Amino acid sequence: GGSSYTAGTGLVLAGAGTTEFNTANTGNFDQVTFSDNALGNPVIRLGTSTANTGSEAVYIGTEAGQQSSGTHNNYIGFNAGHRAEGSWNNYIGYQAGYQETGTQYAQSFGYQAGKGAINLSNSIMIGNHAGGGATGTATPMAASTTILIGESAGQYSSGLTSSVVIGATAAHTSHESYNSVVIGNYAGYETSGCSFITALGDGAA
Repeated sequence: GGSSYTAGTGLVLAGAGTTEFNTANTGNFDQVTFSDNALGNPVIRLGTSTANTGSEAVYIGTEAGQQSSGTHNNYIGFNAGHRAEGSWNNYIGYQAGYQETGTQYAQSFGYQAGKGAINLSNSIMIGNHAGGGATGTATPMAASTTILIGESAGQYSSGLTSSVVIGATAAHTSHESYNSVVIGNYAGYETSGCSFITALGDGAA
C-alpha cells in the first residue's frame, strides 16, 4: 500500500508528504532545477548542510560552503569552502579552500588544497595540502599568478608572489619570495627574501 507517486521516468516519491525521491534505476532527467537560496539568489546545492548564501554559486558535498561568504564560487567536496570568504573561486577536494581569506579568482584542487590560504588571489594550487596555509601579500589582488603544484607545495609559505612552484614540498615554508621559479621536490623549501631566482632540481636553493 501507500500513496507514493511514481513518475513515468521511474522517479518514485519516497512517501506521502515528503520531498524526497528514489529512482528505480530507469529514470532519465532532461533538466534538474534548483530553487533560489534564502536570499533569493540562484545557486546549486547538493549535499547535507551546504551553503544557503551567495549568488550564482555551486555547492556540492556535505557542508560545502556552509558558513562561507562571497559570490560566484564553485565548492565541490566534503567541507570544501566551508568558511571561505572570497569570490569567483573554484575549490575541489576534501576541505579544499576550507577557510581561505581575502582570496579571489583562485583555483584549488586536492585534499585540503588552499585550506587556510590568505590573500592568494589569482593563484592556482594543485595537490594535497598545496598552499594549505600559505599567505600572499597584504593587498589581495597583488598576489597574482602564483602557481603551486605538488603535494604540500608552498603549504606554509608567506609573501609568495608572482611565482611558479612545482614539486612535492617545494617552497614549503618559503618567506617573501617574488617572481621566482622553483621546480623539484623540496626545492626552495625554506628560502627567504629571494626574488627573480630560478631553482631547478630536488632540494635546489
